[in-house]
Amino acid sequence: MDNRKFTVGSLLPNQLNTDTAIIMKQPEDKQPENVQEDAHIHLQQNQQTFRIKHVKGNLLNEALKQDQAINFKCRKGTCGVCTVKITEGALLLSPPNEKEQKKLQHALTDGCRLACQANML
Repeated sequence: MDNRKFTVGSLLPNQLNTDTAIIMKQPEDKQPENVQEDAHIHLQQNQQTFRIKHVKGNLLNEALKQDQAINFKCRKGTCGVCTVKITEGALLLSPPNEKEQKKLQHALTDGCRLACQANML
């Protein structure tokens, strides 16, 4: 933790106020242990199966770079068009974020993810 003093004196004429803020560092996403170089993530969308080579980065972006025709629209996690079901390799992905939890709710327990929000670690 860092302790830094911030001044708010510039907001109040002829007064100097100091407050102490505690800045906590976010935990870094750790690379899963023992990831094989040829690891893949298997997923399904609209009765199609896709095999994505594990590369650190966003699942949707990397799938598109690998010429996989995953449906998507907004890339913001709001429309749900990029919803996919992870059938293999779920441990290679980041935990679901708030947007995924809000949009997918109970579908998360069935292995569904938003490809635009899931990141490969």
